[in-house]
Amino acid sequence: MHALGSHVLLHLRPVGQPVAVGNLGNLQSAVAEVSKLHVRSLPSESVQTHSLSPYRCTGDGAIDSRGAGEAPAPGVAGHGKRANVRIEVLGPVQLRDDDGAAVEVPERKVRALLAALTAAAGETVSAEALIDRAWGQDLPSNPPRVLQAKLSQLRSLLDTASPGGRDLLLRSPGGYRLDLTAGTCDAAEFRTAVRSATGLPAGPQRAELLEAALKLWRGPAYAEFTDELWLAAEIAELQELRLRAVELAAEALVAAGTAEQAVTLASVVRQ
Repeated sequence: MHALGSHVLLHLRPVGQPVAVGNLGNLQSAVAEVSKLHVRSLPSESVQTHSLSPYRCTGDGAIDSRGAGEAPAPGVAGHGKRANVRIEVLGPVQLRDDDGAAVEVPERKVRALLAALTAAAGETVSAEALIDRAWGQDLPSNPPRVLQAKLSQLRSLLDTASPGGRDLLLRSPGGYRLDLTAGTCDAAEFRTAVRSATGLPAGPQRAELLEAALKLWRGPAYAEFTDELWLAAEIAELQELRLRAVELAAEALVAAGTAEQAVTLASVVRQ
């Protein structure tokens, strides 16, 4: 957003351009002037999307204590009713159960494995990569065996969150992955919402959709692991998408005649 004389121009950056955290503060300052200025929006073709697939977290197969070759039991993921586990990474990494209550993931190594598998977006992560991301240079005496123990803990936590949840942890010949959808992964849900919003005209419907999406954020993405290099690209993309959502929402709120809400939105996101 730029102030141009008596006009304000809201725009999106080209895909892939680095995002500075300070941009949110700049946005807040600019939006504060919106109520005094006329807003001119860019044409819709100027709005670009970036990795906004509504099913960025997907997968198939199953693994638990039965082993990789056996099918899941009836009534759980992969066969009948799907487990209703919620994995949240837009803030501290955590799980939620069927009722929306938080399920504690008490050990950092298990949280790191959950973060690594979620960030992989349904792609297979090798055992070697999981070991490296969870332990780094501080390896246990028997890494493969310890990894299996931690994955078993993660399966148990998924089952605690929702019966059959263990079957969301899948095994393929190359390693492991999580079988998630936009409905069970907050990052995927956020991407879906922003993708949908880019196709809507500036106005109340777009504003409502984006305000709800921005409320999914509870703090920095993957908050506990923001210094991990293997998460840098994922975190940067989510932060860029968050900033884009704020810009689109502010434009929509101004178009709807509620510029003061745009100021409030920018302030909340900056916090």
